Amino acid sequence: MLYKTIADWLDQASDALAEAGIDSARLDARLLAEHVLRRSREWLLARPEYRPSNAQLAAMNRLLRARIKRVPLAYLTGHKQFWNLDLTVSPRVLIPRPESEAMVRLALSADLPAAGTVIDVGTGSGCLAVAVCVSRPDLRIWACDISPAALKTARQNATKHAADIRFCQSDLLRNAKLPDKADLIMANLPYLAKGTEPARRQYQPELAYEPATALYARQNGLADIFRLLPQAARRLKPGGWLLLEAEPKQMPAIIKKAESLNLRASSQEGWALGLRLTTP
Repeated sequence: MLYKTIADWLDQASDALAEAGIDSARLDARLLAEHVLRRSREWLLARPEYRPSNAQLAAMNRLLRARIKRVPLAYLTGHKQFWNLDLTVSPRVLIPRPESEAMVRLALSADLPAAGTVIDVGTGSGCLAVAVCVSRPDLRIWACDISPAALKTARQNATKHAADIRFCQSDLLRNAKLPDKADLIMANLPYLAKGTEPARRQYQPELAYEPATALYARQNGLADIFRLLPQAARRLKPGGWLLLEAEPKQMPAIIKKAESLNLRASSQEGWALGLRLTTP
């Protein structure tokens, strides 16, 4: 490919990405260029005649080749927008999804007391904990994950957004350092059924690059959620909330299991489910 201007590069990069089956080809090309050039969308649009240096072209083409192989855009740029926050991401963590913002909305709509205690289980990038913290800085928020690498990224995002969050490594709620009781527990755990990886990657190849342990679980995707339910029921205060993300078709099974633990379905938005601990 021969490029004279950034407009030339954007046109040819967009064509190459579209040929690779990427629906957002033009947007992805522009975001890669913005990342390498460290310029805004407005700057690029106003300067179609700009001539990138050889080093800039080499960097853009390297990222373009990776994106053509369906490496997620967020891993190439190292950033993802979530709840109007610019979050750092890497292959160590699941990329925050827009549908997960429903978890934040449910958390903020819960009648949590001032200085209430919140635990984010399986925090990953820390997107849920950080989003809730910047919206409700009065809350005492803990975030845990079994992965030390994920916790490193979550801490970076908390620092980046001045979010006062306490972190610890934990398999679900097993770490004794976590608070004995909480007003709200939220968890975006793996919920895709283990064994469906090849089929899912056929129509969404980017999944192959994300950590499988953050995506897939046994028992039709419900193993980790089912392990969490009794732990959460013991740790919640009366009237406390448990927020979970899952596919809507999985929610009847989750609700049935939760009811045996006095956790009643109280709210739902998209893929976010709110359960509340009731008195037996």
